[in-house]
Amino acid sequence: MNKKAVYVGIVVFLAFLFALPATRDELAWLWAESRDQAADYLQYYTDRPKGLHAAEARLCYKERTWIDTKKAMINEAIKQHSAAKSDPEARKERRARLEHFFWKQVTNENTVVSYKDYLMRYPNGEFAAQAQRQIDELTHQAAGMGGSDSTGH
Repeated sequence: MNKKAVYVGIVVFLAFLFALPATRDELAWLWAESRDQAADYLQYYTDRPKGLHAAEARLCYKERTWIDTKKAMINEAIKQHSAAKSDPEARKERRARLEHFFWKQVTNENTVVSYKDYLMRYPNGEFAAQAQRQIDELTHQAAGMGGSDSTGH
């Protein structure tokens, strides 16, 4: 057989094969899947709502869109965090929130040691006077009872 005739036969066969709707559908799906972009999945299931992979394309589109949205949200949070770090008011507010959180832990423990720890971290803090009163009260109670666990020892 002539080599030229074989090549022509192969080309004709491939042209016929690619002309089939199922083959075009598979090629479109392979393209969308290889690029793994929301727009390509959307294009696939918009162009081929009854295609072999339409349901999978819709699912991949939703997943890719969520991933892209999540990345954008993370980037925005990082940007806001960076801006807040350079903002003196934001730093002041953050320090106040941390102090309040720490104070809540201290009052839950309610020991001389925890109040002293608070005063060591926040000597001029919002609750410094209250911490000192609690130390005095707990120390007085411990002395009156001959020692107690409320001192933290």
